[in-house]
Amino acid sequence: MLSQKKKYFNLRPAVIITAGLIIGILLGGVKLNATLSFVLFILLGVAIGFVSVVCFYKNKKFYGAVFALSLLSLILGLIFIKIDMDSRIFSEGNGQFLGYVYEINSESLIDGKYFYSLTVKGDFLGSKNALCYVDLSSKERIFYGSEISFYGSFEKLDKVYSYDVLCFASDVSLVEIGSLNGLIPILRNKLLISLQNHAGDNYGLTYALLTGDTSYVSSGVLYKYQKIGVAHLFAVSGLHIGLMYGLLFFIVKLCKCSGRYRFIIISFLLLCYVGFCGFSPSSMRAFIIVVVREFAFLTGRKPDASSNLALSAFIVLTINPTDLFSVSFLLSFSVYLGLILLATPLSRFLSKYLPKTISKLLSSSIIAQVVSMPILLEYFGYSSIFSFLFNMALIPFISFLYPFIFISSILLTIFNFEIFSLIPRFTFFVTEFILNRANVDLFLIENVNVSYACVPYYLFLYSFAKKFNFTRKTYIILRIILLSLTVLLFCALNASIYY
Repeated sequence: MLSQKKKYFNLRPAVIITAGLIIGILLGGVKLNATLSFVLFILLGVAIGFVSVVCFYKNKKFYGAVFALSLLSLILGLIFIKIDMDSRIFSEGNGQFLGYVYEINSESLIDGKYFYSLTVKGDFLGSKNALCYVDLSSKERIFYGSEISFYGSFEKLDKVYSYDVLCFASDVSLVEIGSLNGLIPILRNKLLISLQNHAGDNYGLTYALLTGDTSYVSSGVLYKYQKIGVAHLFAVSGLHIGLMYGLLFFIVKLCKCSGRYRFIIISFLLLCYVGFCGFSPSSMRAFIIVVVREFAFLTGRKPDASSNLALSAFIVLTINPTDLFSVSFLLSFSVYLGLILLATPLSRFLSKYLPKTISKLLSSSIIAQVVSMPILLEYFGYSSIFSFLFNMALIPFISFLYPFIFISSILLTIFNFEIFSLIPRFTFFVTEFILNRANVDLFLIENVNVSYACVPYYLFLYSFAKKFNFTRKTYIILRIILLSLTVLLFCALNASIYY
């Protein structure tokens, strides 16, 4: 057995295997020279295979099996991304097409006419289950899941990354709006209509909070939430799933269900809710973590947060490998990883000067901000310096009211009594009151390029987790190097903007 001083990393099999899948997807999906990508893939495969053989030779069969599985997942990652890319549309054409509304990107009503930006899913140009962007206007309202028939002309999109949807339906003339496709769209649209009729001007905020769909939130209001860093309220994730889990656990406990029945009931109902929210990566991540945690308790084992996160990522990326490049996936998994590794050390430090409850809340808010900042700057072009303060003010308030909002919205959908809309109205009246008195542009970072500087930045942050048993002096030297490299890369990237 190796002593603690010599053991530099606590191996997590799920983490190593998932890392192989992610590397395979990256090599197949990023914009690399084909020969370079192939050479890197072969070199990595040989290296992992060599480590696996050495482990078996040294009679460390467990570690050998872990690295052998990571090699398999590396190959699977490359295969999954290639299959997904091959299923996308690379041709042009025109005619009449039939599909259903996969996502409503925006909706506006002008002079009695609806204007939409939609993502439509269907059999287009011989590619089954392909996605395309459609801009159209209609006298009738179009809902999520609606079957639509339209004349259009497909054009190729300019590719920025190889995982983009590669078609755009231009010059669209809507032919017909059909029935809703499936039970979930029917339920979602019934909720939407009930909220619109009874929940006042902020009905879109309540709908977004419950479903993750911000299509019905006005751009001005959504802008405020995004600028102060609390727009994650409208992306169903760990916060929402955790609160739903707490509500379901309370109800199941009242019904005196325990053990396997509690596990089955909670898992099934949470899966229904995740499906209701469109199986987004953030909701799937949170759902899988809750289920694995519950299963560990059921079998008498101690759940491990990093293994749960890795297993969640593996399942999400196996279902849809291109999620690896989506901002939802990156924000969800990176922030959760940051909380696992860094929230406790920071909380211990802050607890020397602040009450324990405040130090925990403040540490979570600060870690979420510093981890998400490079991603927000890269994808959205801005990030607020003091978003952690707004999170501290709004998250506990909305978390406390969320179960009541959820229950009252269900009752409102069933009975259509306006009294059930009072709690959602009150919630967003308070948040609007706060936002209207906040200068969202005051402490905003905008128009900076992070790109490759984020790599040493994240390594610098995660060095504070002290997962490697380095000496204090080694950690200090490592942090100085990583911080210096981050600053140099950042300055070089942003200096090039002006030339």
